[in-house]
Amino acid sequence: MNALVVLVIGATSAYVLLMAVFGYLARHAQRNAPPEKQVEVLDAIARLAAQLFRLFPFALGQRRHRSGEIAAPSPEKQPR
Repeated sequence: MNALVVLVIGATSAYVLLMAVFGYLARHAQRNAPPEKQVEVLDAIARLAAQLFRLFPFALGQRRHRSGEIAAPSPEKQPR
């Protein structure tokens, strides 16, 4: 049980750290890239972050279908 807790905490910490790195990269790219390249750089960073979100669905509380697609939230859990 303790190993599972350590694994979950470690995975969540790695996830948060990587999101912070992507945020830093986006901010740095926005400041230093020429205006015509900013959109391309930010788009590439966003695609990398999206891939990371797919690796860590538990951190977002999302369910997945067998096909790998993220499931729609159940109606009883949607805010009103």
